[in-house]
Amino acid sequence: SVRTRKLLETVVIFSKFISCIAKMEQSCCTEIESTILLHSWTIRKFSSLCSDMILRSTMFSGVSTFTANPVSWYYEINPKQNVQGNGDYLIVKVFADSTCIPRSRLHADIVMECNNGNITNPVCSGMIAAGTQIGKEMKLSQSSVTSYLVKDGTLTLGFKLTLHEEIRNGIPAQKPSFAPDVLLLDHYTALLTCTKFSDVTFVLGKEKCSAHKAILVARSPVFAAMFEHDMQESKENKVTITDIRPEVFQETLRFIYTGSVEKMEHMADELLIAAEKYALDNLKRMCEDHLAVKLTVETATATLQLADTYNANQLKQQTIAFIAKNLKEMKATDWKCLIAANVDVAAEMITKMAIGN
Repeated sequence: SVRTRKLLETVVIFSKFISCIAKMEQSCCTEIESTILLHSWTIRKFSSLCSDMILRSTMFSGVSTFTANPVSWYYEINPKQNVQGNGDYLIVKVFADSTCIPRSRLHADIVMECNNGNITNPVCSGMIAAGTQIGKEMKLSQSSVTSYLVKDGTLTLGFKLTLHEEIRNGIPAQKPSFAPDVLLLDHYTALLTCTKFSDVTFVLGKEKCSAHKAILVARSPVFAAMFEHDMQESKENKVTITDIRPEVFQETLRFIYTGSVEKMEHMADELLIAAEKYALDNLKRMCEDHLAVKLTVETATATLQLADTYNANQLKQQTIAFIAKNLKEMKATDWKCLIAANVDVAAEMITKMAIGN
């Protein structure tokens, strides 16, 4: 029949089409584009650091030259770690903070440039994926660091990070004509002082400030729970705060909107408390790092009490180590009252002192 003949013709045409596809040659072309980024990290009073302190650098950032994609990373060091019974080493780890390039397409080679003929430059390499460590740790013997790199108690580490980006199948075929929006941070900062389109008001004593629920919910699980459920704050679009000073809360909002703070030097302890209250983990880590660097015999007991009360575990361990190391210089009444009221802290203090001896 005519219908059957047309059906057979369709099958033949389809079969020829499939045959052509099967005979098509498959190929892939990959190019590697590299970008070199130089940067340094200076650590003052390095010689006085405790062995189990973990220091974190500020965020470094760069842009791949081929696709103009931004990448950011940071370093963590342990100034004195015993490695498998072979002595003490300076340990350096590198972590990727963010990247918009797929994991399998971006690699990094990192060289710690010591610029000293007596030291072999440590290196590490690996794929870059947001929130993960890049490659393995780098290490230098403590004796080499002390002899050749530390000057007047200050350690300066130079780094050369080489980004290797895989460009597959010629895509992108040409360099994009745009760059990352450098004004994005400025725009979010401007929202802090702009009441237009704001939909929630914070009442702090006699002062008030406005904010945007969408940003608060995205950044803080505490605010998300507050506004997503049928709570009074959600109904009235008003939140009364009595346990945080207005200027501290403003700085907390600054972090929520921009990821940075301007007054850490003057209110790190209060910001840590606010960070704990609103589950702002990155702000909390920033405060812990700042307070650890500022430890003195006069502030150590107060800092330990703060860290213990607000679950700042990293700061707590660093402060206990500091006190154990400097116990003779401290007022006995300060630390004795603290450990008398907290058995766990007392036990950790004794352990640190035993290790130190």
